[in-house]
Amino acid sequence: MVFTSSSIEDSRTQSFHFGFSVAAAPVVEKQISYTCEEGTNTLEAPFGAVNPQCDQSWTTGEKPIAYYENGKGECSFSCKEVFSGKVILSECPDVTLTIGCTTKNGVYEETKLHFSVISRPAVSRTTANTGNNPFSHDGLGAFLMLSVCMIIPFVL
Repeated sequence: MVFTSSSIEDSRTQSFHFGFSVAAAPVVEKQISYTCEEGTNTLEAPFGAVNPQCDQSWTTGEKPIAYYENGKGECSFSCKEVFSGKVILSECPDVTLTIGCTTKNGVYEETKLHFSVISRPAVSRTTANTGNNPFSHDGLGAFLMLSVCMIIPFVL
């Protein structure tokens, strides 16, 4: 379909070659911070922010990870499950939920909720430990080395 678009400062209008136009309200954008947990992470829109009848798409950068429409959801990438206004992830990416709906007056409204990670789980010593280094077991190797260095001057 070919269309031309022109913009007006207060709203956007797209004129199609078929002789009709669609008015769109300004896009509402909100920032939401979340803390990454080990395992799964659930991101949920604030209460009242999502109309279940509206289309909902979840993206990370430009990559779509989930879509929810008409009571059905589809997941890909790091998405484990998707519901209306809620997604369960296996990773901790920055994610945008775009909610699009046409009002009774025929105006297309779009809201973008940007979920940003504010902290990630610390890497535990057990996962960082290679097991091959004799000095990495709770500092035991360092203690033994220090003890030997302190005893040698008294022996000589």
